[in-house]
Amino acid sequence: MDSVVQSADSRLAQRQRLLRDGQIILHRGWSLLDCRIVNASASGAGLTLNGASPLPQEFDLLHIREQTLVPCEVSWRRGNRLGVRFTGPVRNRRLAGSQSAKLGRL
Repeated sequence: MDSVVQSADSRLAQRQRLLRDGQIILHRGWSLLDCRIVNASASGAGLTLNGASPLPQEFDLLHIREQTLVPCEVSWRRGNRLGVRFTGPVRNRRLAGSQSAKLGRL
């Protein structure tokens, strides 16, 4: 029975329900796309977009409440819902260098 449970959920870590506002950062900070972070774990997150916007395979995710950025890679997508895998360390938005400066001007 354990093998059935493992194959039904291939996530690396248990996700926690969040329901927090986020932004997808594109083109090194020159474009922003609002999203909702519906769940997250240490290795990835589930996101909901306002529409079925085209996205690159990799982007940065801004957690608005925590003011942190994390690089992501799209794992799956169904309409306006997608799952991402974190591909690098979490960075403080204020310390993220030129990307932070671009975001601050918006």
